[in-house]
Amino acid sequence: MIKRRAVAAILFGIATTTVVGCGHARSPAELEDGLNDPDPQVRRNSADGLRNREGVPDEAVPKLLAAIDKEQDPEAYGAEMITLGASGKPEAKPPICKKFGDGDVRMSRWANHAMTLWLKKNPGSNGCTGVSTVPEVPKNAPPGTEASAPKSM
Repeated sequence: MIKRRAVAAILFGIATTTVVGCGHARSPAELEDGLNDPDPQVRRNSADGLRNREGVPDEAVPKLLAAIDKEQDPEAYGAEMITLGASGKPEAKPPICKKFGDGDVRMSRWANHAMTLWLKKNPGSNGCTGVSTVPEVPKNAPPGTEASAPKSM
């Protein structure tokens, strides 16, 4: 029992050091610049980094919109879309609705999450008009599984 606790403590220490020790905290300006990086993982991390408990910096929204408009990587697009949703800005709604009910399961989930965040800041809105549900697929479906088309109102 003591050995398990010791091993668990060591593993926790290693994990904490690895996570906390990876790089420095990046400023919003550095994160905004990262949206234009050629590496999609950097773009994804930058979009995720712009989203925090306080929301999304207002000055980041136009840069997120420009990034998502040319984004080709699905995971980076998803992160940018979720961050736009967290902003709650009216101009963030079209790129979310564009992917809401998308045939790609992951994209549909990300759009649903983005719209949920957006609606928290816009409680009187009807969300994406004309789309009533996100396609139903099993949660354990493999990535890239196609879903059925959403039901329209």
